[in-house]
Amino acid sequence: MEAQDLQGRLIHSIPHFLVLALGILIFALIHPLLAVAYSVVVIASTVYFLKYICTRCASYGSKFCPSGYGILSGKLFPRNRDITFRKAFKRHIWAVAVQWFLPLGAGIAWIVKGLPDMDWILIATMMIFIIVAFVWLPIASRHKGCDVCPQRKDCPFKGK
Repeated sequence: MEAQDLQGRLIHSIPHFLVLALGILIFALIHPLLAVAYSVVVIASTVYFLKYICTRCASYGSKFCPSGYGILSGKLFPRNRDITFRKAFKRHIWAVAVQWFLPLGAGIAWIVKGLPDMDWILIATMMIFIIVAFVWLPIASRHKGCDVCPQRKDCPFKGK
C-alpha cells in the first residue's frame, strides 16, 4: 500500500477513531474497568463487521475501500456472497451501532444518576462525543468515503 493511500485512509477514519477514543474516555470517567470492557467490545464488533459486512462488499480485499477495512477483511476472512451486501449491512450494522450507543447510553445514565451533582467533564465529553458521532462522522462519511466507494449504489447508508 502506498503511503498516500494509507494517509488518505487514516484521514478518512479520524472521525471514527475519535468516536472510539471519546467512548473509551466516557467509560473511563465512569469507571476504568468499563473503559477496558468497551475497548474489548470495540475490537470484537469491528472484527464482526469485517467478517459479516466487509466480506460481501465490492471493495473486499481491494485498495478501493475508502476506510481500508476491505483490505483488512480480505486478509482475515474469505469472501462471502451468501447474501447481498445491502442485506448483510442491514442485518449486521448493529455491530458498529454499539460503538456509538453504548457510550451514549452509559454517559446519559451516569449523568442522570449523578444529579444534582453535575460531572462537567463527563458532560463536556458527552457533548463532543455526540457532535462527532452523530454529526461529523455521518457527514464526513457521506461526503468523502461514500462518494468514492464502489459499493455506494447498493449501500443502505448512502443509497441510490
